[in-house]
Amino acid sequence: MAPSVTTGDSEFNKTEFRDGDFAASISWDDVFDVVDVGDVDKPVIESCIESIRKIIKTTQETTFKLESDRLIVDSIIKRTLGRLKGDYPDLYITTWTSKNKHEIYTCKSDVTLLMGLTFDVEDTPPYPALIRNEQGTLDLGIEISFTLSAKGKRSHEGKLWWQEMCNTPTMEILHEGSHSYDATTQGFLHETAISGTKEDIAESYYERCKRIIDYLGDHVRAAG
Repeated sequence: MAPSVTTGDSEFNKTEFRDGDFAASISWDDVFDVVDVGDVDKPVIESCIESIRKIIKTTQETTFKLESDRLIVDSIIKRTLGRLKGDYPDLYITTWTSKNKHEIYTCKSDVTLLMGLTFDVEDTPPYPALIRNEQGTLDLGIEISFTLSAKGKRSHEGKLWWQEMCNTPTMEILHEGSHSYDATTQGFLHETAISGTKEDIAESYYERCKRIIDYLGDHVRAAG
């Protein structure tokens, strides 16, 4: 179930199904249009439906608005997503937006790779991004993490490969620095700050994404 016909695609697409499974994405908008509760427990059901409407409306009102500095971050993410899709047609990638991070992440592979741009935000909704410094350029963070996916956990080869990776708590990746293992998330994480023009940051982010994708190789491909 998705809140509306225009949201929820990424969550649905990253769901991993078994052979023979069937699923369809259905929005609450569709349910509201066709629901017929009849006479059985009608007040209770109508109350539940109204509560769902209110929750969706409240959530939509607090969505992070793509304007000003946040729009700059979003444009870098979308540009990088397009370039990566051209470079890696067998890589299933999509995007996610949160309070202080916009990121690209992989699906349907043995490894879930997340490549994000982080930033400071104002303290109150809709939490505008704060990325401009006194020099007139931009301050952002690049956060890259990866962990074994649910699909990888079902693969004997994937589990063996991941166990070998985890035997080294700190991994040095050429031109990318140290990626440290986090027992809480059961994955590897690397964070770095970056300053510069929009174009400089976009190029650096793109190159870092390419390097980590190439390093993980077939483990991050959406094969099968």
